[in-house]
Amino acid sequence: MARVIDSHSHWTPPILLEALERRDMAPRIVTHEGSRMIELAPGQLFPLKDDIWSEEVKLEKMDRDRIELA
Repeated sequence: MARVIDSHSHWTPPILLEALERRDMAPRIVTHEGSRMIELAPGQLFPLKDDIWSEEVKLEKMDRDRIELA
Protein backbone atom coordinates (compact mmCIF):
# COMPACT_ATOMS: atom_id res chain seq x y z
CA MET A 1 0.00 0.00 0.00
CA ALA A 2 1.26 3.52 -0.80
CA ARG A 3 2.37 5.76 2.04
CA VAL A 4 0.58 9.07 2.56
CA ILE A 5 3.01 11.97 2.99
CA ASP A 6 1.96 15.56 3.67
CA SER A 7 4.54 17.54 1.71
CA HIS A 8 3.10 20.93 2.70
CA SER A 9 2.94 20.78 6.47
CA HIS A 10 3.38 23.63 8.97
CA TRP A 11 4.44 23.43 12.61
CA THR A 12 5.91 26.16 14.81
CA PRO A 13 7.59 25.55 18.16
CA PRO A 14 5.75 27.19 21.07
CA ILE A 15 8.88 29.16 22.04
CA LEU A 16 8.79 30.95 18.67
CA LEU A 17 5.10 31.77 19.13
CA GLU A 18 5.91 33.22 22.57
CA ALA A 19 8.51 35.48 20.96
CA LEU A 20 6.02 36.55 18.27
CA GLU A 21 3.47 37.42 20.96
CA ARG A 22 5.94 39.92 22.46
CA ARG A 23 6.44 41.78 19.17
CA ASP A 24 4.57 45.00 18.40
CA MET A 25 5.05 44.78 14.63
CA ALA A 26 4.68 42.02 12.01
CA PRO A 27 5.44 39.24 12.08
CA ARG A 28 3.59 38.82 15.35
CA ILE A 29 0.70 37.11 17.13
CA VAL A 30 -2.39 39.27 17.65
CA THR A 31 -5.93 38.76 18.89
CA HIS A 32 -8.51 39.65 16.27
CA GLU A 33 -12.24 39.28 16.90
CA GLY A 34 -11.50 36.97 19.84
CA SER A 35 -9.14 34.63 17.97
CA ARG A 36 -5.36 34.36 18.00
CA MET A 37 -3.97 35.19 14.58
CA ILE A 38 -0.54 35.36 12.97
CA GLU A 39 0.07 38.72 11.32
CA LEU A 40 2.77 38.05 8.71
CA ALA A 41 2.69 41.57 7.28
CA PRO A 42 0.54 44.59 8.19
CA GLY A 43 -3.07 43.54 7.63
CA GLN A 44 -2.23 39.94 6.58
CA LEU A 45 -3.88 37.85 9.30
CA PHE A 46 -4.05 34.07 9.34
CA PRO A 47 -5.74 31.87 11.97
CA LEU A 48 -3.38 30.33 14.52
CA LYS A 49 -4.79 26.80 14.46
CA ASP A 50 -3.96 24.31 17.21
CA ASP A 51 -2.14 21.96 14.84
CA ILE A 52 0.38 24.74 14.07
CA TRP A 53 1.84 24.74 17.60
CA SER A 54 0.59 21.63 19.46
CA GLU A 55 2.44 18.41 18.70
CA GLU A 56 -0.41 16.37 20.17
CA VAL A 57 -3.03 18.03 17.98
CA LYS A 58 -0.78 17.75 14.90
CA LEU A 59 -0.24 14.01 15.45
CA GLU A 60 -3.94 13.41 16.17
CA LYS A 61 -4.86 15.19 12.93
CA MET A 62 -2.27 13.17 11.01
CA ASP A 63 -3.64 9.91 12.48
CA ARG A 64 -7.22 10.94 11.69
CA ASP A 65 -6.26 11.78 8.10
CA ARG A 66 -4.06 8.66 7.80
CA ILE A 67 -0.96 10.75 7.09
CA GLU A 68 2.19 8.80 7.88
CA LEU A 69 4.82 11.49 7.41
CA ALA A 70 4.86 15.28 7.31
